[in-house]
Amino acid sequence: MGEKTCTELVVREVSPVRSSPKGHPYVECRLDGAIIAVWGSSDNMGYIERIIHATRPFRMICDCIPSKWRQHDLWVYERHEIHSIKLVKVDASPPAGMATSVSLEDLSTWRRQIATWATALEGTRASVPDGLAARIGSLSFGGAIPREIGALMKAVTEMRNAAEYDSKVLSKSESLAVRNAWLAVTEWASTKGLQT
Repeated sequence: MGEKTCTELVVREVSPVRSSPKGHPYVECRLDGAIIAVWGSSDNMGYIERIIHATRPFRMICDCIPSKWRQHDLWVYERHEIHSIKLVKVDASPPAGMATSVSLEDLSTWRRQIATWATALEGTRASVPDGLAARIGSLSFGGAIPREIGALMKAVTEMRNAAEYDSKVLSKSESLAVRNAWLAVTEWASTKGLQT
């Protein structure tokens, strides 16, 4: 099983409830250029029902892993957590000219911006931990950054580290996930008056 990550996704269409060959219920959510499957069970259809009844398009922050099936890019298991499905409406059409792939240059730029915001939020603190992930964690623990935004910031910085140090080339679904994470982070930063 792939490693679980937390990301923000823009869901544009939702399929009817379907069943796997073993009888497990799921719905397919269409994103921009990707498909994510949200799983339930005979005993727990809570997330599926909330998604089915949501007005599209909407944003959700959730834990997910890479899919084992070719027709899906990501999976949200029943035991994963959907942190937020507040159903904030977004534009019905994707941004014009938005690139699908994310480069190392994009990731490095986004990481530098996150580091700049962290420095601004730390202000004159006497003690600052080493490493950007630890700094984000400290700011989140102290309430300067919401928990879910801290998780998305870490997703961006970790993806940059993988691209920089492991020469990772992002897949379509990874590019989509990290771009949406960055979009959510910048939207939050703008509400706090942080320069974007």
